[in-house]
Amino acid sequence: MNAYIPPCNEIVCPTSREEVATAVAEAAAGSTPVYPQGGKTALDYGVRVERPGIGMELGGLGRLMDYPARDLTITVEAGMTLETLARTLAENRQRLPVDLPQADRATVGGAIACNPSGSRRFRHGTLRDFVLGLEAVDGQGRLFRAGGRVVKNAAGYNVTRLVTGSLGRLGIVTQATLMVRPLPEKTALLGCRLPNFETAVRFLAGMNQTETVPLAIDWLVGPAWGDLPGIESRSGNSDMAGWLVVGFEGTASEVDWMVETLERQWRQNTRPGEPVSIVQLEASQSDPFWRRLRDFTIIEEDDPARKSTWILQMGVDPNETVSLVQKLVEIDPTCSVQSHAANGIVKVRFDRVGETFLELLELELRPAVEERGGVMTLLAYPPGPILDAKTVWGPSSDAIRLMRAVQAKFDPHQILNPGRFL
Repeated sequence: MNAYIPPCNEIVCPTSREEVATAVAEAAAGSTPVYPQGGKTALDYGVRVERPGIGMELGGLGRLMDYPARDLTITVEAGMTLETLARTLAENRQRLPVDLPQADRATVGGAIACNPSGSRRFRHGTLRDFVLGLEAVDGQGRLFRAGGRVVKNAAGYNVTRLVTGSLGRLGIVTQATLMVRPLPEKTALLGCRLPNFETAVRFLAGMNQTETVPLAIDWLVGPAWGDLPGIESRSGNSDMAGWLVVGFEGTASEVDWMVETLERQWRQNTRPGEPVSIVQLEASQSDPFWRRLRDFTIIEEDDPARKSTWILQMGVDPNETVSLVQKLVEIDPTCSVQSHAANGIVKVRFDRVGETFLELLELELRPAVEERGGVMTLLAYPPGPILDAKTVWGPSSDAIRLMRAVQAKFDPHQILNPGRFL
């Protein structure tokens, strides 16, 4: 759950796209903000606003519209939960292969608005790569459609990619067509304990030459990973450089071969006397392990850490990953890091920090990222601070200015989640 709730004087619960369009048109006439809400799992994400308006709960739009399973596509309304979507797909041994936290409450429309991604991004990309088409209502109450039901779209502006990840600023999604994939026959996780950063550099570099085809390559550093299923008893001293965890999927024979091949590669890459520990997780440990990876950035409302925890996401060239993580640990040895190393994505959690963290962020953390040619955004921060867009999203750029111009076309009255994104 979220500690932050947008300032809503009224809540509306539409059950059709027409009701959504009517409500937005009426709000636009009075320049009244509209705050769309699905499962309310990501309301903390972005800039917190203080402009009162209307909350629009979309749980009433949860129907399955079309599912030609043999075409590997499905069309659903935006209020369907990700858990319901997963169950529906599983009946035909299919899935949406994207890491989406809190699937029991999170909705398809909310996921499209936030475009989350996790460990499986290395192999499958983000949710944006699976949205074939969508239907949405813009800031004037007009229904529009983008994309289609087929994998190949006509050349031109890809509005679906613009809407996905825009935090509802371009339109309120009412329906989406998604590309899906078959369920794999087998998945597996192989972990390697890294005693120091020198070993981390060597082993991560070795992943560039591996004959295997990983599903995910995650580097986990810090106290948050001390009790991971399957490796908690092997965590060792706190000064180690964490765990390199690689996931695989495919047929049983493919997965078995890749696990054996990578384990052999790691053993060959280990120097004499180097305390490297290699662990293959048992099948019973795999699901809870994946959940921990997926939910690293989630802080429940009743968690005491919510009062003092800041979670940041940084993106750099993959070659800069080790350097950045090492710098983060130097800045705060108690921080916890999840790096999708092959993508250059670093998520870092700082616990037990006070108001001085903003000074640390601007004087040390952001410069460390920018020196490496990267970008940084806030994923979550404690209740209380009202931060500006620059602090949350980073300095303005040509891309941000272009996005603001696009927003002005879709939402000229600036009523859809105003100020939350850019």
